[in-house]
Parts: sequence; structure tokens; C-alpha cells
Amino acid sequence: MCPKKMKIIYLLGAGFSVPAGLDDINKVTLSFLYNHVERSENDDNSIKLLWETTCAHFKNRKDIESFLTLVQMLEDDEMYELLLSKYEKIKKIQKKELQEIKLNAQKHIRNQLEKKINIKFLENLNGFDYPINIFTLNYDSVRDVFCEINDIEFTDGFDPFWNSQLFQETEFQINLFRLHGSLYWLKTPSGKILKVPIFV
Repeated sequence: MCPKKMKIIYLLGAGFSVPAGLDDINKVTLSFLYNHVERSENDDNSIKLLWETTCAHFKNRKDIESFLTLVQMLEDDEMYELLLSKYEKIKKIQKKELQEIKLNAQKHIRNQLEKKINIKFLENLNGFDYPINIFTLNYDSVRDVFCEINDIEFTDGFDPFWNSQLFQETEFQINLFRLHGSLYWLKTPSGKILKVPIFV
């Protein structure tokens, strides 16, 4: 009796994009803090206060992603009151500042992760038996650019709006599951998530 063919799933961790010339999350975080905290002469700098709160609240994960999670939590009125009861310092931060701070952090991430990339290290993907499922913790464009350049049909569930049925289609060689989202997914004013094209 022949063994059943195993379906292989690939999980790409947070450092996967480093060989492409992109910074890892620690470097992205450090450069953000350097620009917005260390160079600031203001001790009551809102970003500094939010970073200190991030470190206190997320003891096991101190990076720009947890910082953004905290900012989003504070935008919710109930969460704001709950966190305020625990971290009194955040009272100094005006709620209207939060949106600007969030956009600042997101812009910083985009700037760090939209550098010119080197995708040669991904050439081995051409040797796989398709279709394959790739789960990634990265939100940069390394995998997308590789697929575009090599004419590999792939989907991350967008067409350009979210459509999970795409993962059931047989035309795609790669199903790309983005567990942390993507730099190229945007929320419209109506609340829909839209994917913008990457030009290579």
C-alpha cells in the first residue's frame, strides 16, 4: 500500500525577509524609537509615554507591533478607561493625538519595508511541487514580488477585496496566508479591506 502523499505547509517566520535586505522587527522598532523618542527633548513626549506603557503592558513583546496594538486599544473608549485605571500617565495624551501617532508608526514601517529588495534567495521556490500553502508572519512584499517576477500565480485572499473563496481555487500555485496582514491592505472609509497593487 502506497503511503498517502503528505500536504506540506510552510511557515515563514519574522526574520524570513532579512536576506532580501529588509530590517527585522527589532531594527524597525529601534529606528522608530530613535526618531521619535531618543531625539526628542520633551520628557512628556506622547510617543515616549505610549512606549513606556507598551513595555509595562506587553512584558513579553516590546516592539512596534505591540506599540500599535496599544494605540488601537486606546482608541476604543472602554479600553481607554480600563488602561487609564492601570497606567495613569496616559492621561497626558490627548485622544485626538492617537490617530496621528498610529499613522506615524505605520508610515515608519512602510518606509523601512519598502526598500529595494533582493529576492535571489527565493529562487528555490521554483523547484517546489505546486500548489503549496505558505503561512507568513511578515507583511512586506518579498513573496509577492518574487511571484510577480517569476509568473507564479498566487493569492493572498484578495481580488482586490477580501474573498476567502480564492484559497479554494485550483488556478493558484501558491496560497499565501498573511497572519499579520500586509503593507498593501488598506481599510476604506466604509470599513472594507482593499488590496492595492504592487508595481515591480
